[in-house]
Amino acid sequence: MLIELLWWIITALVILAFLYLPYHHGNGFSELGMINLYFILIFITLTRHLFLLKYTFLGYSLWAKVLVVFLCIPLLIYLYTQFQFVQLYIDDGNLETVFGHMRINEQYAMMNYIESEIIFFGVGSLIATVLMPIRMIISIWRMRNRGTV
Repeated sequence: MLIELLWWIITALVILAFLYLPYHHGNGFSELGMINLYFILIFITLTRHLFLLKYTFLGYSLWAKVLVVFLCIPLLIYLYTQFQFVQLYIDDGNLETVFGHMRINEQYAMMNYIESEIIFFGVGSLIATVLMPIRMIISIWRMRNRGTV
């Protein structure tokens, strides 16, 4: 339980670290920022569960693992549509309006930072969402046949 709380604190600190600059310097960044927050939260949480499953609450719960397998399907669809929205948002040049009040070199640096960061966490969350059901199925098999996670 203490490890789970520690990981949620670490996740909150990572979110704060990555989203502080865009929120601090951007006008109207809330729509894209919430999608970015979801990407970071899902990426860190699912990646943590992929590698540290036996230390999480999912480790020894059969029904929770089965539920996660089926919940990853709509989550993957949601993340994919949000990633497409972000790509269209960036390609249409809407980030220029968000950071239009900044000097041109700062504006391009901030837009480059946001684009790289959103693509990293967006693709990472998509990959983690694809791998999570596979990991859960392997864990269910191990739990039933070997007694391990």
